[in-house]
Amino acid sequence: MKYLIREFTEFSLQRFGESPTAQATNHGLSQNAFDKHLDNIRTSNLRLNDILNTVRSTNNIYNLKNNSLMDGMEIKNLKILRMFPSNEIDLDVYISFDMGDQNYYGVINKFVTNPDLKSELFRDDNLFVNKEWVIKTKGNIIKVIKNWMNISPSKWKSLKDIQCTDVISGQIVNIPKDSEVNVLRTFDNSIIVTYDNRNCKLKGMNFYYFNYWFEEL
Repeated sequence: MKYLIREFTEFSLQRFGESPTAQATNHGLSQNAFDKHLDNIRTSNLRLNDILNTVRSTNNIYNLKNNSLMDGMEIKNLKILRMFPSNEIDLDVYISFDMGDQNYYGVINKFVTNPDLKSELFRDDNLFVNKEWVIKTKGNIIKVIKNWMNISPSKWKSLKDIQCTDVISGQIVNIPKDSEVNVLRTFDNSIIVTYDNRNCKLKGMNFYYFNYWFEEL
């Protein structure tokens, strides 16, 4: 239980937007900055969990608290609470999810270069799990979030002013709020879009937050 309290306190101190008293110091990176776009955030979370549903496994684990077997991938309501750049090229992704009747927090460190998921789920004394299940579960959650960031070619509308880089000239291009863009291709850490007859690259936080800063048409 002490570990659970420490985890929750850590999230509150880091201001990831789940605590009612949390206020983000950088409004450009928090969900609090997008209260007027809650429908889009909910839509993004639905897409995230639709992807999660496709990777469920059938391995069983034993729940001591409920004295019952649970499906090995009974993880639901996956949410990305915050994505925070850890250095010039990497990212830490803070998440929450439900398993059974319990809510858990987690963080994926070095999401870009060497993702490693840490969560109180894997320290819950009420669950009897084997090493294979832990490895598979970590890999599946990371895979779900990577797939969520992989945007298929389609039309989107910007929900705020966004800066991108012209692929040919290297110039900074401003995409005003409510502008339409066409997604051409997604790479590991960037997206190529067409705006105003120019091919532009979105990278960094503009790439990672694409699902929140753009609305699919």
